[in-house]
Amino acid sequence: MADTEVRYVEHPAANLSGMISAVNEMQNQVNNLGNEVLTVSGRVDSINSQFQDFMQDFRRFVEQDLKDRRLQEALSDRVALRQELETRFARHKQVRRYVTGILQATDVSLVRKDTIQNCTEELMVAIPHYWLAPALIALSAWINNNAPLTEKALREAMNRDDEKTSLMFCLICRRAGRNQASYQWLYRYFAMQDPTSVERKLVVVLDAYANGLFGADSRNLCSGQIGAWIGELEDTVGFREAQVERWQNAIMGKMRKENKTEQYPYLAKYCTNWSDVSDTLDRSRLHGIMYGYLQDLFAQPAGNLGELKAQLDALLNSLVGNYDAEELPLQERLRMADLIVECKGDEPEAARRFAAEKPSFDEHSDLTELLTNAAMNPELVHASPATQKLSLAISRDWLIEAYENVTVQNRNEIVGALQFDIEGFKCETDQGDNEEELIDKATAHFERVRDEKISSVKQSPIDYFLLAAAAVVLVLSFTGSLPIPVGLVAVIFAGIKFFLGRRKVQSDIEGLMRDYADIIQRAGEVIRALCAETVDVRQEIARLEGDYEPLMAYMKQIAPEQFIATNSQRNVIIA
Repeated sequence: MADTEVRYVEHPAANLSGMISAVNEMQNQVNNLGNEVLTVSGRVDSINSQFQDFMQDFRRFVEQDLKDRRLQEALSDRVALRQELETRFARHKQVRRYVTGILQATDVSLVRKDTIQNCTEELMVAIPHYWLAPALIALSAWINNNAPLTEKALREAMNRDDEKTSLMFCLICRRAGRNQASYQWLYRYFAMQDPTSVERKLVVVLDAYANGLFGADSRNLCSGQIGAWIGELEDTVGFREAQVERWQNAIMGKMRKENKTEQYPYLAKYCTNWSDVSDTLDRSRLHGIMYGYLQDLFAQPAGNLGELKAQLDALLNSLVGNYDAEELPLQERLRMADLIVECKGDEPEAARRFAAEKPSFDEHSDLTELLTNAAMNPELVHASPATQKLSLAISRDWLIEAYENVTVQNRNEIVGALQFDIEGFKCETDQGDNEEELIDKATAHFERVRDEKISSVKQSPIDYFLLAAAAVVLVLSFTGSLPIPVGLVAVIFAGIKFFLGRRKVQSDIEGLMRDYADIIQRAGEVIRALCAETVDVRQEIARLEGDYEPLMAYMKQIAPEQFIATNSQRNVIIA
């Protein structure tokens, strides 16, 4: 048997450096990707909170920008409307200035009668169709004892506006001491009035009545006529309900919206029904607004305009100075522009306030609506404080009923539980007395979110793959397929990679623990601040609601006879 030759073939060591390098690169990329994913995941809540803050800021910016632009438009509109009124009705103003001027000039005999006649005739030619021009001709002719011209001019003035002409000469005759003639003109004026559709100028009669300028005899005439009108209106089906509703609208028109963000910054930021909270505060503040309005009004002195002629001249100025029907559309637009400016560009709030004032611009209204306008919007109908007081006193029962209805409605809409959203944690409180409960719930919520994120932190599958691959290489090295050093190197490399991956997982978990510890601490601080502000809100609402009882007691003391002057002396005013 031939000798068997045994040969040992030495295989060259396998070159694994390329594979190890590739695996190492892959591991680095996987680790980097994992880091980025964890970083993004850890910042999602923060970014979401920041985004919500940004959206709130953005919405506030857009709203403020709209308000600023609307404010600028309103300022421009106001200038344009005033210029248009001045351009179109400048001649009317010129005529209006002549009324008391002629009377006062006649008092002191400083102007020749023919000069007065020439001036009034020029106005008649220059301003056709205006009722006051022929009325001035009649006044001038009366002063000149020209009876035929007086009668002719009076007929023309009454053809143009019988009611205003009758009221004007009622006041002029009273000024001249022609009391019987004054009463006749007043009777004529009253006879033309329909209590369901009285003209705006009736406020002048109320002024004269409240100030006792018609004399003792006319007190019975005015009071009897007003009482008869109100009785006639009250017999109408649905009248009282309509009147109470009208007063409700007028009362709500006194409500003002206030910015409370600085006073309650945490509620403004985290309370999802903050607008309801703000509305509740505004509605509760209405008691104080109305109480202050009534106290300021009734605390005003009676006013001393001097002698009878001076007081009647003031009424004549009010009669002819108040804008006429053709001016009303422009005056409405001007008032809307004024309200937008007052509300600093908040057009919805301006529209809400204008809706309550809108009846003041109607040329005709029923008597009770005129009383409401005189009481609540005196500057729009040119009512004096005396007329405001009288109108409120006459309307007292309707006012009280309307205010009770408004209060019930507002209290039904008082905000219930205040609802919060704190970085995704939703909760609520009613009185702010469950602070610890909310903190415990917030802690449990964020711990649950933290644990869910921690459970998603896993060691990279590459680490396990490298361990398995190293084990295979080590086995092959012991069987002789690979050199033993290669197996040892593979095991050491895989072990180091696995250890580093494990440490990375632990580091990420510790980072999440720290982040959520901060989040839980901040949430607790926010909840404490929210509960404190909730307590403040509830206390403020209770304090504001406390004005209701004194206000109702104050209104119930008002009586009409307290606000009618007798011989130019006013009776006792409510203190």
